[in-house]
Amino acid sequence: YSHHWYGKDLLARLAQFDLIDSKTLVAHGLYLSKDDITLLNQRDAFLVHNARSNMNNHVGYNHHLSDIRNLALGTDGIGSDMFEEM
Repeated sequence: YSHHWYGKDLLARLAQFDLIDSKTLVAHGLYLSKDDITLLNQRDAFLVHNARSNMNNHVGYNHHLSDIRNLALGTDGIGSDMFEEM
């Protein structure tokens, strides 16, 4: 949507307005591009990987998790039990 209407991906648009910094949490991030990952790393932002939620919804996971500097594990769903998530 963002790319279609504004010619830029969502994270690039947010960065344009200085809305991505070390307090930014991006949840799931399944379809992040290499440029998005570079941007997150440059701005010291976090990707929150919600593994169980992604698997329960059959959407897979981001295959570039090892490229992300600040990676967190999150919960997103009915159970939302961090101990089970680990």
